Amino acid sequence: MANFEALIRNALASQTDKSPQVREAVYRSSRNALNRIIEGNRSLTVEAAMAKKAELEECITRIEAEFSPPPSMPESPDRFFVPEDDPLYELQQILSDGRTPPPQSEPEPEPDPHQANTGVTGNDPHHESVEAASDEVHPEQAPGDLRPIEPEHHSLADNEVPALGEDDYPLDSRMPDGFRQRRRKQKIGIWIIVTLTILALLGWIAYQLFVAFQDGSLMGLDNSSSGNPNSISNDVNTAGYITVLKPSDLSSLVVAGRGTAELVTQQNTQMIRVRSLRDPANREQPAEPLLLRLKPGVLQQIRNKQVTVEIYAKSGTNMQAQFSVSCEFANGSDCGRKRFVAGIQPQASVFEFDFAGVSNLDADYFIAFNTDTTSNAAITGEGDLLDIVYVRLKTGGSG
Repeated sequence: MANFEALIRNALASQTDKSPQVREAVYRSSRNALNRIIEGNRSLTVEAAMAKKAELEECITRIEAEFSPPPSMPESPDRFFVPEDDPLYELQQILSDGRTPPPQSEPEPEPDPHQANTGVTGNDPHHESVEAASDEVHPEQAPGDLRPIEPEHHSLADNEVPALGEDDYPLDSRMPDGFRQRRRKQKIGIWIIVTLTILALLGWIAYQLFVAFQDGSLMGLDNSSSGNPNSISNDVNTAGYITVLKPSDLSSLVVAGRGTAELVTQQNTQMIRVRSLRDPANREQPAEPLLLRLKPGVLQQIRNKQVTVEIYAKSGTNMQAQFSVSCEFANGSDCGRKRFVAGIQPQASVFEFDFAGVSNLDADYFIAFNTDTTSNAAITGEGDLLDIVYVRLKTGGSG
């Protein structure tokens, strides 16, 4: 604040009138100038701004102290004096620099109760107030000083309420207007950040729920007897259904040279993840389908009957998966080629075929799966990923 102090002193030195009013106007201009500097400095913190204001006030206090001389010490009244005919009178004159001490007042005689009334009685209230006023000593006037007491001059109007000091106001009211607006914007920015953080947290929770739906953890696969392969009975026929493929028995699945099949576990539920693969030497040709063999025991139960096939599966990725199903029977019959779309949640894909005219139950009868159904497979050589929960048959049609 050395620059401000020099500016204030120069301003006061240029004034011919250095009265308190003029000095106060210079101080007020200095405060206003500092407020404008603070408002223009965006990088200045609130604490630093308040420290600068305190330094300026200390500078003003130091300068103002130079215009206020220290109060004079009151002269102590003479406690003792001697008359002129006393031998010590000459010594008293030397010590008192020739000043003649005031004569000692004679003690007032006690009023005579029998004295005639002079018009002022001892019980007169006006008389008592006059005596009280005469005995009152002003705190700034030394005893024995008979100079008139100068009345205190106040710059405030009669009805004006004195202004409070800086420490009597809250911090926000002592800051410049621009600084208060900046602090208000900072508070709004903090609330925006908190709100965005909460929204981001809610978005993350929603994403986790979405992923949980995808992997089947919220689909109840481990609690539903129709969806959980571990809950399907080992019996060939369960409530009218014949299970031909489940994770616990992959002996009927033929994938050699046709694709891949692996067991995956999601939320304690096992599934068979299959994918068709094209021949690396001939990417232009579609992949050979994966085959699900119908064993002789199954053929015996569906022989000469209308059969409904239910494939309970979902996509192995976060996107839909496409696959096709056909029949390759030894008797030359065909169930046609069906195309299905599996979503991110397990769902049943159903179709029917007529298994009539079967004579040789030892021949090969297959249900063929192929996930090489999109144009993307021609580029990558890989079909979509399909997670099969189970495949089962039911005789008598879907009804």
